[in-house]
Amino acid sequence: MQAERDLPARRFLEVAQEDEDEAYKYVLAIGEGSGGIAAILDNSLWLGFYMSGGIGFSNTVAAAALSEVLNDFSKELIELSHRYTQGVRKVPPKWETIRIMINSVIQYMMESYEKFPALAEFHWGGAHRVSIIGSMGAGSAGMLTGSSTMGLWGGYYAIAFAMKEGWLRTGWAGQEVQDHVGLPGLCSFRPEEGNLAELRGLNYPMQTFTAAHGVLRDTACYAAMLGRGGAWCASPVVKVAFADPHLVFDFKHPRLSIAKACMRQFMPAGERDAVLPAH
Repeated sequence: MQAERDLPARRFLEVAQEDEDEAYKYVLAIGEGSGGIAAILDNSLWLGFYMSGGIGFSNTVAAAALSEVLNDFSKELIELSHRYTQGVRKVPPKWETIRIMINSVIQYMMESYEKFPALAEFHWGGAHRVSIIGSMGAGSAGMLTGSSTMGLWGGYYAIAFAMKEGWLRTGWAGQEVQDHVGLPGLCSFRPEEGNLAELRGLNYPMQTFTAAHGVLRDTACYAAMLGRGGAWCASPVVKVAFADPHLVFDFKHPRLSIAKACMRQFMPAGERDAVLPAH
């Protein structure tokens, strides 16, 4: 993800305390990266093709993440951070501290779904709302603490407890099952149980990721990077490899590139052959 490429490498909390408008740019970066690359790679490609054989049911979940609804919900986090964290240099990665902020953000989101029926109809399935609410929980915790582990904790809590207690159900077949399964091994560093969030894949023991949860994991890692003012999530080599602005796919503006692909405006990259036209 390169959406924050032109932003100063500063801690989100520091930026939010000084200028809400500037902090919104960092939030937009998360929405662009997680709602763009993560939605397509994890939901449409990995889950839609590899896990479900290409039946396409996860495409609507990707569409929910690709929209700008994450950006709108994130304004609540910026307002809370600006109002209540003045003078706080660093939010400790402790659950009793971060839970208050997550509860406020998730409550605002759930009230918005109830206030605007058209939004609830757009995110018509449990997986849609789980994806958005879980991503906001993960993003809020990650950006405030700079910890991807705390980001996952916030995402799982937002779905398994806050959302479940407020609406009694999260979707068909219990969309929060994997959140309960994931919480016990969350802080484990045994490879078969946990490991660092940045080193996790979507297919490993003691964890399942459905149509909603791939974006949650990616958001936790990306938000934690912005929260601590870092320049990369897991590896500077990977970060630099995709930073070239001359690449056919613009990783700084993935939503724009995805839209161009949907409109068939891309030409294949690489050498010409009998199949590829001249370009």
